[in-house]
Amino acid sequence: MNGDIDQISADDINQGTLGDCYYLSSCATVATRTTAMHSIFQTPKFNSAGLFAMNVYVRGRPFTIVIDDYLPFNNGRLTFD
Repeated sequence: MNGDIDQISADDINQGTLGDCYYLSSCATVATRTTAMHSIFQTPKFNSAGLFAMNVYVRGRPFTIVIDDYLPFNNGRLTFD
């Protein structure tokens, strides 16, 4: 991904050791639909703060969440690779 949600691809998603293939397969499916990506991401491009606002639904209720671009490391290695 180069920083623009119009460039997101299902090929950008990689399964690691976390065991969340059900979630990642859903993400890959959404990534194939540009209109869905635009409705999810309120922050359509990378920014210097590394923060992204997203629309999610929990039990049918809409929420806006903010995530960052930090990745968890443990002993110098990516935790979920």
